Amino acid sequence: MIIVRIAPNGAVWRCSSNDSGGNCVEVASLTDGLVGIRDSKLDDATGPVITVAAADWVTFQHQLQQHGETFAA
Repeated sequence: MIIVRIAPNGAVWRCSSNDSGGNCVEVASLTDGLVGIRDSKLDDATGPVITVAAADWVTFQHQLQQHGETFAA
């Protein structure tokens, strides 16, 4: 299930090691086994966050790696 909501306070956001000057997708481990995903160009306090189950995020990363892509966050 994907839910769009406002970024939670206190989340520690990480960018890909391939970040090109702050224009990246950021991820954060959230409560309740969720991972937050957001666009670094949007406002930190009020920008939308897509949340997915941590297990789904891991599956997504594995699928990227199978196709030669990485997201090292």
